[in-house]
Amino acid sequence: MRSVLISLLLASAIWFGAAHVDWLSANSEGQEMITVNERIAELLRFTDETYFSQTDEQLLDLQDALSEIVESEETGEAEAFRPRVVLGAPRQVDLQAKSTVPLLLGRFQTGLRAWQVNPDPNTYLFVRNNTTGELIFSRPLIDMRRGRQPRPSGVGKPPDELNASSTSSGVDAVDLLDKMAGRLSLGRNSVTAVVYDVCSNTLDIQLGGKTQTEPSLPVKSDFVRHELDSSATVDTVITVPATGSASRGIEIRVATQMATEQGLVRAEEGRLYLSWHLILVRLDAPPVIVSAFVPVQEIRNPEGETAYNARFVAELGTQGPQVPPGNYQVYSDLGGGFRGPFPLAVTE
Repeated sequence: MRSVLISLLLASAIWFGAAHVDWLSANSEGQEMITVNERIAELLRFTDETYFSQTDEQLLDLQDALSEIVESEETGEAEAFRPRVVLGAPRQVDLQAKSTVPLLLGRFQTGLRAWQVNPDPNTYLFVRNNTTGELIFSRPLIDMRRGRQPRPSGVGKPPDELNASSTSSGVDAVDLLDKMAGRLSLGRNSVTAVVYDVCSNTLDIQLGGKTQTEPSLPVKSDFVRHELDSSATVDTVITVPATGSASRGIEIRVATQMATEQGLVRAEEGRLYLSWHLILVRLDAPPVIVSAFVPVQEIRNPEGETAYNARFVAELGTQGPQVPPGNYQVYSDLGGGFRGPFPLAVTE
């Protein structure tokens, strides 16, 4: 347990950057140090079979080790107090031989953060099937609509300085198959956890089993305007306005170049489309997912390698999907991991 000034906690408890791309300073030899989240991810990395045999005692040991990593002096005070969520999972699971898909979910937070964002009803797992491009999300760790009612986020009197500055960590063993209500598809699936404004690393799990019919997904997205861009280089830019109106419409602009076909799906005549998802997250409420399939332009980059460009504008709220009024943290899924969050306040 640590104690620091409450003003420091208020500044650092809500983190508006993607957790898995936050680099620490370079070491004395000029090489980049691995991030705290990468160290936690390594802590949660085992052989595939080991994930199926984790005991409560082992989970407690992992919890203690996670806390030591985050609170080590080398991270600095501001870094140490950031909330975190990190995943560990087997690389392959045969669903004919196994009845579960085990997942380790590591979390770290302060008392103030736990009051601001209750983690149990706000932790969601997102699974992307990389064959179909479909993205689905889990039930929360504790569903506020079922069973006991978790405390709403940010309600009541904030914790005092001592409790606000206390820290807690946990490593939960989760059955991904159960959390997704059995909706997992065979093939390579990418898994990401989101706790409101904090995003985890993304893991790939190859699921094998009996042959099944993949869902048929629509290709045309009427609310998306796109253009084919043959530029040799395109920087990834995602523009989400800070505020928007549900009645007047909200424009989301995306430009990206992909070096591989990850995030792309094949439609009629082998045509490649970008499978894009916009994830809008509110406190204590189920996420909203907006999905689109956008044509891409195959090009040669300056190194002569094949790459794929996509440039488009998605219109929400008028011609496109409706977004209820509220305060959101927005993520963009272009394949290979989430980008964001981007704060968005939606009015009527």
